[in-house]
Amino acid sequence: MQLVFRLAPLCLIAVLAACASRPATPALRAGPEAAAAAATPEVVTPTVESEPSVAPPGPWVVGDRFLTDAQVAAWAGGRAAEQWFGVYIGGRKVGFAQFSVRPAGPDEPGGYVSAMEMQLEMRGQSMKVQEVDFFTAESPYRLVERRTMEATPSGTVSRRFVAAKDAVQIVSTVDGVEGPARRLPPTCATLEGDLVTIFGSLSELEVGQTATYCSFSSERERDERTRFTVANVEERVLRGVESRVATIEMEGLDDGTRVKTLFAGGVPLEVSLGGIVLKAEERNVATSDLVGMNFTDSFVRVDRPLGKPGALDRLSLRVKVADGFEIPSSPNQTVTREADGWFHVEIRRGPGDRVTADERAAALAETGEFDYGDPSIRARAEALVKGTDSRSAKVRAISAWVYQAIEGSLDSNLATASQVMRQRAGDCTEYTLLFVALARAAGIPAREVGGVTYAGDSLQAFGWHAWAEVEIDGHWVQVDPSWNEPVANATHLRLGSGDNDNSITTLGSLAIEVR
Repeated sequence: MQLVFRLAPLCLIAVLAACASRPATPALRAGPEAAAAAATPEVVTPTVESEPSVAPPGPWVVGDRFLTDAQVAAWAGGRAAEQWFGVYIGGRKVGFAQFSVRPAGPDEPGGYVSAMEMQLEMRGQSMKVQEVDFFTAESPYRLVERRTMEATPSGTVSRRFVAAKDAVQIVSTVDGVEGPARRLPPTCATLEGDLVTIFGSLSELEVGQTATYCSFSSERERDERTRFTVANVEERVLRGVESRVATIEMEGLDDGTRVKTLFAGGVPLEVSLGGIVLKAEERNVATSDLVGMNFTDSFVRVDRPLGKPGALDRLSLRVKVADGFEIPSSPNQTVTREADGWFHVEIRRGPGDRVTADERAAALAETGEFDYGDPSIRARAEALVKGTDSRSAKVRAISAWVYQAIEGSLDSNLATASQVMRQRAGDCTEYTLLFVALARAAGIPAREVGGVTYAGDSLQAFGWHAWAEVEIDGHWVQVDPSWNEPVANATHLRLGSGDNDNSITTLGSLAIEVR
């Protein structure tokens, strides 16, 4: 549960902040009962039969360890340690987070507990995210259980992951309804990665030191690797005291996410993830003076109008993103880095990359997010594609139904396709959630896409948006169910797709010029 992956729930910011929903549709607002139910959420802990965790093959850490066993035990086995942060995007304070490590209680699994709680304020709504990890008491302090919760006025989703002998078992509870258990591959995640990220010791760190740790991603439901590198160590005067300050750079080796953390005396002062910054603050400071984000706060203005987005089959842009981020290139989105650090991007309406076998398998899988095993989703998918004679026709039928079935609303923030199926309201995220789940239920490989798209001449700006890709004739083809575009128009600037989407790191740092 390293910080680079703990920030994955912040992907919701992009779709909350400036998602260009279907125009001219009345908003449906959650009632007071829903808001009250989400006000004080608790992690649901369903019963799952499990056996002690057994590590998968291979080392759990590569390179030099940043902490010795004695240091890990000292950190996790002493009194509870915690850190509070203010969460900022583009200089605006949008929320706060707390990270803590403590010994496990008598009724808790394992020996040590590492926890994260985060609250974000978006468009006048509060979103609460919680993730609690339980680790063994002995080296190498392996993950034995994780409990997560995400609550908004629209509903609550909790999940419990239990590390069994040969698998991780997961049970999801959506708005109080417990689903069936699913099995994932075993995990190699350990406590040490958390401690290095949040409470790293500086006593023996040297420039160039590196180590690669394993973590478990709840959102992607898989193990991922993070490489930690000591980029700089220097003496600074902080609050009148000479202090040893280190900069640790973290790189997600599976998705390219880059995080930079500034440590002083073993305490993280600042964590930056592209345009998102966490600043260490006292609790009363971190939880106060929240500004939040409004609909237009993250719009990316351009210097001239583009006309009707749906009429554009080709678009040429200059794009600037956060350092270290690479805009994905494909046959329908060619990317060239220019001498000044900007990117020249040519977007064309049409097919993209060829679909690999691994991508196809991932785009057909049922996950906690795309829970197409729900009977209502399966039945609707079967009805929509019945009698169609091609995959393109199936995609058109699903897109058209989603477009008509969902009531456009900026007040919804749903975490699963089954929630969308029941509530039938939302913005681009909800449209895409349901579309992808229906497509997978119909046997069509589909995945979510994150990026920006042109929001129209009245705003003359690009807004954060979610849409989909499906496999047609062996290639990825972009579909926008929010606008009922079976082939999305050329204003869709794709920044990430599927499990490897880290487009959230560009939030607050994106600039666009129209060629």
